[in-house]
Amino acid sequence: MSIEHQHYWKKLKLDRETIVGLYSLFAVNLFASMIGALVFRNESLRWHLVTATLTTIALLFIAATFRAIDKILDQYFPFEANVYKRFFIQLFVCAIAVGIFRYLMFLLIGDAILKNFNVDTFPEELIGLAAMVNILICSVYILSIMGYRFVQRWKESSIRTLELEKEKAIVQFENLKNQLNPHFLFNSLSSLNSLIDENPPLASAFLQQLSKVYRYLLENNEKNAVSLQSELTFIQNYLNLLTTRFQKGLNITIQIEPHNKEKMLTPVTLQVLIENAIKHNITSARQPLNISITTQGDYLLVQNNLQRKNIISHSHQKGLNHLRTLYSHITQAPIEIIETPHTFTVKIPLLS
Repeated sequence: MSIEHQHYWKKLKLDRETIVGLYSLFAVNLFASMIGALVFRNESLRWHLVTATLTTIALLFIAATFRAIDKILDQYFPFEANVYKRFFIQLFVCAIAVGIFRYLMFLLIGDAILKNFNVDTFPEELIGLAAMVNILICSVYILSIMGYRFVQRWKESSIRTLELEKEKAIVQFENLKNQLNPHFLFNSLSSLNSLIDENPPLASAFLQQLSKVYRYLLENNEKNAVSLQSELTFIQNYLNLLTTRFQKGLNITIQIEPHNKEKMLTPVTLQVLIENAIKHNITSARQPLNISITTQGDYLLVQNNLQRKNIISHSHQKGLNHLRTLYSHITQAPIEIIETPHTFTVKIPLLS
């Protein structure tokens, strides 16, 4: 199909509100046709087919008229401003439009209809019934459009709310990283300062590890996810700095199943969890903090022994809460936090 034809069909394609309106009118038509088939069951098949065809054409014309009225009223009396006012104004205008249409139809084919029924004029009851049907047609159409719009607004509002929550979670996590990095840099520089005089070769190695850590942070700061292998490479450099700083007060073991290394997680997740463990627990040669990093199925487990510091024994766990909120917008699998009298474990879902 040529570009010109594609453009033509794209222009011809009906919008969803028009389709909803057509569905509602055809539903009314189907209901009326069933009643008509019972009332005029003695008429010929040809009569029923002609009547159904004319009614369908009339409904298409009415639908186009209603849609035009709908678009015009949107400019002057939007639904959002006053639902009830818009409903009754549109009902009134549409009822008049249908009444005019019926009158024109009567002028065109009224004599043929009267002749078919062998009467001189339409009964008053039939005219009253026609007016009620007009109101029914208009009401069904308007309510269907209103219902569709309200559902769409609700969907858009729900999606926007989720987007705002996700943006908030990302901002909170970014703020957490921004708070974490200067704190980590300050501690690292303090350790480096003490090493410069005591052990220059170690200070040089320490500085190289520090540069690798911050290179990773700079390169991946804007990314939503990195591979577990990349995160482990970063963490190894990061752990070398921590080992230099805490000596025998910190023991970290890493056992990751090879097939999980290509799975994804958000950048610096491991750093956040390790810093969280160090922040809340005693880390000394007499009471070493033991942290293990392992995998279990589709989860990454970071576990440490519990030996809480007294000064922050009642933590609000903001870092973990921000991390949990962020992951809730990325995957349906939740972050799990398991605390026992002796251990504290965080299970992070790995992303495919």
